[in-house]
Amino acid sequence: MAVSQTPTRKTARAAAQPHACECSHWWAGDITDIEAGTVKDELQAACTESTTRTFSPGHDARLKSFLIQAGIDGVEVHDGRGSTSDPITAAARFGFVLQVTAGIKRGQDRQATRAAREARKAERKANARPPREVPVKVVETPPARVEYPVRVKIGRWEYDAQIQSDGAATYRDRQGILKTAPAGTFKRSS
Repeated sequence: MAVSQTPTRKTARAAAQPHACECSHWWAGDITDIEAGTVKDELQAACTESTTRTFSPGHDARLKSFLIQAGIDGVEVHDGRGSTSDPITAAARFGFVLQVTAGIKRGQDRQATRAAREARKAERKANARPPREVPVKVVETPPARVEYPVRVKIGRWEYDAQIQSDGAATYRDRQGILKTAPAGTFKRSS
């Protein structure tokens, strides 16, 4: 019995040589100096993957996002092989024209909304009333009243303390640490 020599889809895929992912070739921008290779407003897909298929897994979505951003920015896309086109024509090669068109429209609408919001904000800022002048009331604070040392009883101990203007007693405990007892938490002793 003879073995069939026709390649199946599985064997053909296994025999394919790895090559760069399709999205790695794409870039967008306006060429300003062809000899020097100067590109204005350059945007690249920035892919370094290699695959035996057209795209590495998930990189078709990456190319869609790239084409949508280029369409929003209004720049031409270049496929790295000498072909230049608008993003929608480039998307037609891979069958995702509808998604790219809808994404560009959504992005342009978002930019228009953002620009209108910024314009309204600038208009409000330009037409804003100056802040109302409020008269400042100057209140003189009375000088702090500090009494001379008195004897206070805090808990079961008595200390030499000074009574502050707010009624608190400042004293040093047995270890010499400066403490303050709020008004009403101590008794004056004679």
